[in-house]
Amino acid sequence: MLKRKKTSSVWRELESEKCNWINITSPDKAEVQRLGRRFPLFETLDLLEALPPLQRPKVVDRNNYLFLVLLFPVYNRETKQIEPHEIDFFITNETLVTIHDSSLLPVNDVFDSCAATAESKHLCLSGTPMTLLIEVLRALLASQSPMLVHIGHDIDEVEKNIFDARRKGTILEILRIKTNIASYRKAIGGHKNIIQHMVHMAEHRFPSDKLHLFMEHLIDQTVEFWDLLDTYKDTIDAIHSSHQTIIEARLNDVMRVLTMISVIIFPLNFIAAFFAMPSSRMPIIHSPNGVWIVSGLMALVTGVLVYYFVKKKWV
Repeated sequence: MLKRKKTSSVWRELESEKCNWINITSPDKAEVQRLGRRFPLFETLDLLEALPPLQRPKVVDRNNYLFLVLLFPVYNRETKQIEPHEIDFFITNETLVTIHDSSLLPVNDVFDSCAATAESKHLCLSGTPMTLLIEVLRALLASQSPMLVHIGHDIDEVEKNIFDARRKGTILEILRIKTNIASYRKAIGGHKNIIQHMVHMAEHRFPSDKLHLFMEHLIDQTVEFWDLLDTYKDTIDAIHSSHQTIIEARLNDVMRVLTMISVIIFPLNFIAAFFAMPSSRMPIIHSPNGVWIVSGLMALVTGVLVYYFVKKKWV
């Protein structure tokens, strides 16, 4: 399993009469214990799941809160790989708690935007924790579009290069893209069902006609991403298959050339070995022009074989 990067923990809060937001970045055990003391109603198992390693996406309806776990893909510029990163939500009637590592920048961006001014703070916290959750999820999903565009560009680039025999590393690029698509699909695969379940669970806590509309919009975005990933998967699979076919065709060409060379060399070796036998009665070789006669015979055999291969269009 992937482990989160070791960075210092940051606890930040926004408070109002209607709604509170606690945003914890890169939590350690001490911060989780602090959260448990602050909210005794949070179950220990849920608190521990906020720590590494990654958990599976899920939503759980507890007596006094909802516990939501989601994975979002993040592009690692160093390794050029997409890695899933976890974010945990504790949703009570008055408070939203978000726990994540420092890689999920959109969450901190939303928090910074809310904390920028008194007016923005009032606007962010004027609704319920569920409406605040929707804004966080909307920002996280919006951050996925550039990554999908980047994957599309990578596919277009590798598609241009599969016919370039001089370019090295094409197969590694194809495999990297396939791995990234698989990691992306693994991260967001359960979003649609989990968000739908969360809407049903939240209806009695946060009754609102707009809740379904907002959540349906988020679900539609997830479905669009999934459909695009399906297209990318089919495309890169087709490119991989084409590349393999090209490699096999080139390998067959090489093997055909090597086979023809072997066929030509075999009779030449036989002729050379035959006339090299130590015998006083060996014809031609004791003649003053014997070397040239044997060389001419070898040249004749070579010419006949090459003519045959050309006529058969093997070269």
